Amino acid sequence: MTPKKASAEQSNYTYRQRLEALRSKVIATQARDAGVFTDAHRAVLQDRLHRIHTDFRR
Repeated sequence: MTPKKASAEQSNYTYRQRLEALRSKVIATQARDAGVFTDAHRAVLQDRLHRIHTDFRR
């Protein structure tokens, strides 16, 4: 039995939710870093954004 493919609406909702979660993480990280990201934090956040875009590439 093949798994059901998510509808476009479900996929868009999940995509937005993941971006909003990342945005919250960015804001919290920036606050901890006194307004300027460390290179390590920037790399982690960029990697997460890249993975989100890769997962939802159409």
